[in-house]
Amino acid sequence: MRWGHILGLSLMLVLSPVTAPQAATVLALSLDSLIERADAVVSGHAIRTRTHRNAKGQIVRSIAYHVDSYIVGKGSKEVVVRLQGGSLNGIGRIVPGEVDLDLDKETVLFLTKIPNESGPVFVIVGMAQGKFNVIQDPDTSARFIARTLTDLHLVGDPGRDVFDLGRANTSTFIPYDDFVRAVQHRAQR
Repeated sequence: MRWGHILGLSLMLVLSPVTAPQAATVLALSLDSLIERADAVVSGHAIRTRTHRNAKGQIVRSIAYHVDSYIVGKGSKEVVVRLQGGSLNGIGRIVPGEVDLDLDKETVLFLTKIPNESGPVFVIVGMAQGKFNVIQDPDTSARFIARTLTDLHLVGDPGRDVFDLGRANTSTFIPYDDFVRAVQHRAQR
């Protein structure tokens, strides 16, 4: 009987899949909190990516991002967005909750400048909370903002905001123009 338990446990360990971490735990941010923490809110798209090690030796990605428009703030037409994780020389680093920026896909990003960096180098506020995809309806050409937070575990009470973003752990679709107006209005307060 004892050998049966040992064999059973051994088989469970061998057959159990090894998985990467599934979610990061972060403070839930309302739209107002995203705006307050952002140096700029931009609409645009990634144009190139470079994976390298930062000063601490961590694998990071520097994304050249073309800014089509500044929703809040102003600056250059091209900025660098620094993302944690990536793959370099056969070594991978996964950071749950960190976003991906696909080349040539339009997004809206809430960005904060990295201190002591030369040039416009930013990180996204609140990890995936600060990235919104821009989706165009093929039938009507209407544009929408969508955000997915499936790899984030949100804690805290962000309070209610105009789009009730703080607790949305699934895709939330918002008309693009309404979103831009709300962000600009709230940034002026």
